[in-house]
Amino acid sequence: MNYFLLVILAFIISYYITKNYNLALVISLNIFLLLTLYNYSVIIFLSYLFIILLFWKTNYIKKHVKLLNFIILFYIGISIIEYIIHKYVMHCSKTSILSQIISSIPFMNEVYFLTCEKHIQHHLEVEPNMDLNDLKYKESLFMGWNIFIYIFLFVFITMIVSKYISNYDISYTYMFIISIIATFLWEYLWNKTHVKMHNYDIEYSIKEGPYDENVLNTDIIKDVLYKNHKIHHLQKGEKKGNYNVIVLGADEWFGLNNTKIDNTEYCKDHESESICK
Repeated sequence: MNYFLLVILAFIISYYITKNYNLALVISLNIFLLLTLYNYSVIIFLSYLFIILLFWKTNYIKKHVKLLNFIILFYIGISIIEYIIHKYVMHCSKTSILSQIISSIPFMNEVYFLTCEKHIQHHLEVEPNMDLNDLKYKESLFMGWNIFIYIFLFVFITMIVSKYISNYDISYTYMFIISIIATFLWEYLWNKTHVKMHNYDIEYSIKEGPYDENVLNTDIIKDVLYKNHKIHHLQKGEKKGNYNVIVLGADEWFGLNNTKIDNTEYCKDHESESICK
């Protein structure tokens, strides 16, 4: 299913019927979101549908249509950013056009290639049961302050784009503050849940990256996201997907939301690997 073509078509039809840009946008975006939720969880799909219908009946959506459009667009953008970072940075190809471009950019090139190297090493360390057989780089399990500014810039740009598409009236000061908070929460949830997904006990400090010294328990979030991340690790070869770890969605939109593991083709040429035994 081409989700992006669908949302454009839904917008055109909705606008033709309503003659209202913001209303057509909120209808098309919610159709887009509902179909996405359905393919991840029927329970969440039904819950969100109930909330939307309730708010629509009370005219809450019509009163705050620009705000809702802004929030949904921002979420879509963040999910796509996580997908791109994980797929094209953490799993980089040194011969790709992106790698060649970044290699000529001072400071960024070092962060880019180190992130790629450490994450690929992380995948080599993961056993079929998701435990780690070793840990060469501590940074492969966490997101540190060293990449905070880069993620923040992507988040801030996404917020600006969401503002102009939705016509929502929000100041740059508020967007700046919200982007900092969103970036912190994103890295924080990764740092809290990723290490637990691999059942690895290691000390980490807020001095190294967004963390809370084990003050809050985020196991419920880890449990929701675990299956998706497990499939990402265990699915090998060209079928590898599930690049979203915290902000689910983009995998589904780009056709890489695997719901089961199938390494039949991969194992024909990699019989000696533990995943094929």
